[in-house]
Amino acid sequence: MVNIINWIKDKILNNNIKMVFYIYKMKNINYIGSTTNVKRRTTNHKKNVIYKKGTAYNYLVYQYIRDKEINIELEILAVYKRKCSNKIRLLVEQYWINKYDSVKNGLNNNNTFRTE
Repeated sequence: MVNIINWIKDKILNNNIKMVFYIYKMKNINYIGSTTNVKRRTTNHKKNVIYKKGTAYNYLVYQYIRDKEINIELEILAVYKRKCSNKIRLLVEQYWINKYDSVKNGLNNNNTFRTE
């Protein structure tokens, strides 16, 4: 069985696409995400809480934030400054979602990858 961490490291180091990204957790909420721009992602989360016509308005995480009147702050868990593709970024995000069990015991509504 392939060690997923070693596989990810290998893919990151041997890829020609440069990407710096952050894994974050919302403070006071078990919700994990990733982004290449923390400020923009924070702003987008705040907009999703209040913009009723948006597709994300009714997501569980935003309903919870409205109900509990939580101020959105992102806590950076990890910074990745390596060459990688978006697929690798999502694999790394999935690792952190699993680590925090934020689908079953948090507000992530699904895994980063879905099987059809």
